[in-house]
Amino acid sequence: MATHSYIRRILVAAVIAFFSPISQAQDSEKTADADDARAAFRQAIETIEKGNDLSLAMQFLSESFKKGYKHPSLALRDPAFKPFRDDPSRRAELRKLLGAHACESNVEMVAADEKGERILIELEVVDKETSKPLADTRVYLYHTDAEGDYVPEADGPGGGSENPRLFAFVRTDSDGCATIASILPGSYRGTQAPKHIHLEVDRADSRIYGTGIYFESDTAPDDELRDEAASGRISAVRLKSDESPYRAHARIQVPRG
Repeated sequence: MATHSYIRRILVAAVIAFFSPISQAQDSEKTADADDARAAFRQAIETIEKGNDLSLAMQFLSESFKKGYKHPSLALRDPAFKPFRDDPSRRAELRKLLGAHACESNVEMVAADEKGERILIELEVVDKETSKPLADTRVYLYHTDAEGDYVPEADGPGGGSENPRLFAFVRTDSDGCATIASILPGSYRGTQAPKHIHLEVDRADSRIYGTGIYFESDTAPDDELRDEAASGRISAVRLKSDESPYRAHARIQVPRG
């Protein structure tokens, strides 16, 4: 019996000794990738600040994300990346890149100098049939600025929503939750349209579920929006603070079919 116990201890020690170098090598590789990712992100910033080719800066940014940079949403608020956010073609490229590497459950989607009242959206994404949280789910959000424009060059109210200036991607945590810091969107310029935030949720069947967040003060007088909120098709939220930053909790029910 003692002999068997001794042999087991020897075997366990041998297994640990065998796998420890592999584990250490993997940890070292992850650390090296993280360092490379941060370095590439800094190179992107330096390239922009020096007034060099924006295409080269985008290449550095792409390299950073591919190596696992943990805070890709910084590109949405760091002053250095303003040329990417302001130029329509660069913005579209940035959106595609951020969408492919969405990994954060807490995102700030506007720069510090963005005009508007601040809002913190607490997002809860669940299966509509079971109410179980949908973890590791990508959600795309976008909305107008405080003036009610998706883009400065919009051609009429609501124009430019296909390439909005204010947007973000989040990925829900293990509880199906995510937090987004932004501004309170404005009604479409020149209208009294309800303020709202668009959401596109990735479903398990690889299709996109489109929904929205509206505000109770806007949905109350609108029968259609009130009915959609009651059915769970959209989320009507109540602002929890009397002053900025406002807080709002939105429960998004995602159907399966």
